[in-house]
Amino acid sequence: MQSFDHAKKFSFKVFLKELAGSIGDYGTILPIVFGVAVVTNVNLAHILLFFSLWYIISGLYFRLPVPIEPMKAIGAIVIAILSVLINFIIAFIIGMVLYYLLRKVL
Repeated sequence: MQSFDHAKKFSFKVFLKELAGSIGDYGTILPIVFGVAVVTNVNLAHILLFFSLWYIISGLYFRLPVPIEPMKAIGAIVIAILSVLINFIIAFIIGMVLYYLLRKVL
């Protein structure tokens, strides 16, 4: 009977640690998810649906919680690539306008 109580307390501690870790990840993943949704014009509901399906399927398959770092890396890459592309396009347009204006003046 005593070992059963010990196992019950241990599982509750593990549950609390996992719950605290999952809530702590919201502070890092939500800004990245919002950034990806804004940059890519993808519906936020679709992104969150994919995340939840990924967590449920991989959690059931591996019997372990999924770390959030791979999702953060994917989001950071998407934001970085698109922001670099947008900056390149804007710089190209500004350069062409300046070239056109300077060519008219000179």
